[in-house]
Parts: sequence; structure tokens; C-alpha cells
Amino acid sequence: MLSPFEVLTAFFLVAVVVFIIRNQRFHEVADRLAREFCQRHNLQFLDGTVMFRGLHLDRRRLHFCRTFRFDYSLNSVDRFAGSVTLCGDHIQSYHVHPDHLQVNEVREVVAEQLEL
Repeated sequence: MLSPFEVLTAFFLVAVVVFIIRNQRFHEVADRLAREFCQRHNLQFLDGTVMFRGLHLDRRRLHFCRTFRFDYSLNSVDRFAGSVTLCGDHIQSYHVHPDHLQVNEVREVVAEQLEL
């Protein structure tokens, strides 16, 4: 029979594995969304640049919000940073350099892409 400590340890490990797998799905979705965003706004998405930047809790909706950074270019010479923030199964915001474009509070459901 398992001790209470072993049960809690197993539960914690399962929770960590589920969190990592789910975070990987969000990373894949963020990569695709950043690529599509750049394409829609005539920006050149720089491949392989989507990186996880942070996690916070949206207390109003009790969802985790994940921010991912990506790089883009206007003319293949310069390099700028942008970000996409996903809260729960919605896009909360996209941010790019103010001189290029800034779109906030864009709401799109991405649940199908996350296969929740």
C-alpha cells in the first residue's frame, strides 16, 4: 500500500507532466498564430523565434495566461520583437512595434487548435 507522501508525489508528478504537455500545445498554437498574424499584416515572420516568456493567472476568469515572444522583420534586414498572449482558449492580445502596428484585445477561440 502506498503512503500518503507517495500518493501526493505521484499526483504532483502527473500534474507537472500534464502542464508541460499542455504548454507545448500552447507553444505550437502561438507559433502558428504569430506566423498568420505576420502574414495578414505584411510582416516577415522569422522562423523558429517563438519563445515562452511568461505565465500569469487571470483572476477575473481563473485562466492561466501565457505570453510568447516572436521576431519579425519589415524588409529582411531589420529585426523586431512581437508577442502574442493566450488566456485560456482565447487570444488576449498581439503586440508589435508601435510604428508598425498594434492590435489589442483580439478575441478568437483557439480551443479547436489546442484539441481540448
